[in-house]
Amino acid sequence: MFSPEKMNPAHPSVVLHTMRGNKVGDVPFYIRCYTKEQLTKVLHQHEMFQINYVKKGSCYHYINQKESEVVKGDILIIPPYVPHQLSCKDTENFEIYEIEFLTDFVIQNIQDMEYIQSLFDFAYLEPFFMEEGEVRTRYHLPVEKQKRAESIMSELMDEYEQRDQSSMLMIRGLLLQLLVLCQRFIHGQASAPPPNAGLMEAMEKAIAFVDDHFSENISAQDAAQVAAFSKSYFGYMFKMATQQTFVEYLNRRRIEAALQMLDEPNKRIIDICYDCGFKNVSHFNRTFKNTIGVSPTEYRSILTKRSSEGTEV
Repeated sequence: MFSPEKMNPAHPSVVLHTMRGNKVGDVPFYIRCYTKEQLTKVLHQHEMFQINYVKKGSCYHYINQKESEVVKGDILIIPPYVPHQLSCKDTENFEIYEIEFLTDFVIQNIQDMEYIQSLFDFAYLEPFFMEEGEVRTRYHLPVEKQKRAESIMSELMDEYEQRDQSSMLMIRGLLLQLLVLCQRFIHGQASAPPPNAGLMEAMEKAIAFVDDHFSENISAQDAAQVAAFSKSYFGYMFKMATQQTFVEYLNRRRIEAALQMLDEPNKRIIDICYDCGFKNVSHFNRTFKNTIGVSPTEYRSILTKRSSEGTEV
């Protein structure tokens, strides 16, 4: 079984960080959220698996004798004993989640009744077990996956700070969720060119514009102007950032708002249609059913029935 904490470092001259160096006793997991003031300023390696996620700002990552810019939404997956270093300019600021764990914490011993579960765990981690020369460390998560990743990491921080008898079980479950999220996205991102900080900042402004104005009569051209992109280039960048076209994303935001409004029994469906930004009821009904699986009227009936029965949707 792959057990990096039992391997010999391939770079004996490079500073080695161990789990024991985190000063948390025998805990096989570590997490922190740090800024450039806490940056490790020398080339180093770890005996454990490491994940870094850029929560805010941008900086530079040096690995495999190459340096590249990393920006908000980038997730760095660094196997054990691979020398690397993060750095930034004096004018730059960033905030990064750093996660470290021993693989035995995730991959339990393959014995008897644990056999199937352990193989299941291994399937999550296998894409990250690569030789140093082949390692791909940087993946850019689309906006929706960024929100989920940040939510998981925030929960991991809470559980780690608490560290009671049940915390390790919760941490392991959350860590698996994070690894699954990465594994599901990893193949599509492997060949995509990484965006730079300026482009992603422009796209975040455009996405925020859509989130704030979805109920209005907005178009892809309007959002493209916010990002200062041409319409065609905006369409390409928007799909890369969200994994959806502009229309798909806009309609999904409108349907999300409609779901909340349908919980108000006195609000007419035709009013909900226009309040969410749809131009006509037929389009609203068709889009709602294609997204949710039932019509707005049927959805409200389900809500009403379950409310009267005292159950949740």
